[in-house]
Amino acid sequence: MIKNKKGVNNVIGYILLVSMAVVISILVFQWLKSYIPTDEIACPDGISLFVENSVYKCYIDNLTLTIKNNGKFSVGGYYIRGTNSSTQSLAILELSSFSPQGTGGAIIFEGNENGLNPGNKINNSFSFSSASFNILKSIEIIPIRYQKVGNNDRIVSCAESRITFPLSCYNSTTSSNPICGNSITETGEQCDDGNTNNGDGCSSTCQTETPLCGNGIINSGEQCDDSNSASGDGCSSSCLIELGYSCSGTPSTCTGLGIFNATYSSLSKDTGSNPDPTNCKPSQGCHWWYFTSTLQELGGIEGITVNSRQKCYSDATGDYCDPVKTDISAKFGTNQIIAGSSISWNNNYIFTYEASLTLTETFNGTDDNLNSVSDSYTFTVS
Repeated sequence: MIKNKKGVNNVIGYILLVSMAVVISILVFQWLKSYIPTDEIACPDGISLFVENSVYKCYIDNLTLTIKNNGKFSVGGYYIRGTNSSTQSLAILELSSFSPQGTGGAIIFEGNENGLNPGNKINNSFSFSSASFNILKSIEIIPIRYQKVGNNDRIVSCAESRITFPLSCYNSTTSSNPICGNSITETGEQCDDGNTNNGDGCSSTCQTETPLCGNGIINSGEQCDDSNSASGDGCSSSCLIELGYSCSGTPSTCTGLGIFNATYSSLSKDTGSNPDPTNCKPSQGCHWWYFTSTLQELGGIEGITVNSRQKCYSDATGDYCDPVKTDISAKFGTNQIIAGSSISWNNNYIFTYEASLTLTETFNGTDDNLNSVSDSYTFTVS
């Protein structure tokens, strides 16, 4: 009997121990469960806001929005961000802090928690006078909604219902205080190019400037300005670059150029004596052509020294070139072309056994200011 009672007591002890372990496990589980995150709270389908009207007076840094709830559920406010560049893809400028209705990083509607019912609208204003960014290009609006989570209200971001709305700066026709330099042509202004510089076509008071040739500034419509209105020095009296010159800088500095021009004329086939009877044999089908080469300086400003020439050919057998030749004076009588004049050689020739031949002859030299000049002519014979 004593042994049986002892055995029963052991069993009861084990049962109590197991029961206590189960109870403790349940308590620990409930405690730990409070630390396990619940599923993300989502807005119901049918949440929608849209901008019914906007007035953006960027010249006084003021924006007024009329927001309408065109969805199926009431909403409690919205997040609003903006961009200030047409190439900016993400709206990163937080704007709610610039509105009296802004609190905690969002625009919160007055009234009950979800204060804007379907079909209703509300006006919100923003003042950006203290903002560090410049003119806004667009805004992004994300609706928010209060939803019950247990016994508590939680603000839920309805990111899937976000909208993007482009902004256009309202050009006031009644503003008595236009701001020059804000890129808006307002009453009293003839232009506004976004700055208050003079000499760029729009003055520091936003009046259209008359281009002044000779003021040393290259204004719109001018190719050069050398601080005078005289012609014949490379920059004309109307501030255009004259033939035979190159101009650069402000004020402009103009340098004379030799304008090189190579032409051919008087092309004749199989006339006169055979120019190269050793290599061109008519009995075997060779033909020859004489022609005149003329080299000109067209600008009348700088002379040209011709240094070399080269003939290149294209026919049925392929493309090939003669060696570069420097016998300019021997053929043309001189290698110097006086500004505005020309030199010629009337016994230039080619020959071929092929049905047709294309010749390109290139001439190279320098003008009197040591600028490199080059020109060529091309023709085909058959």
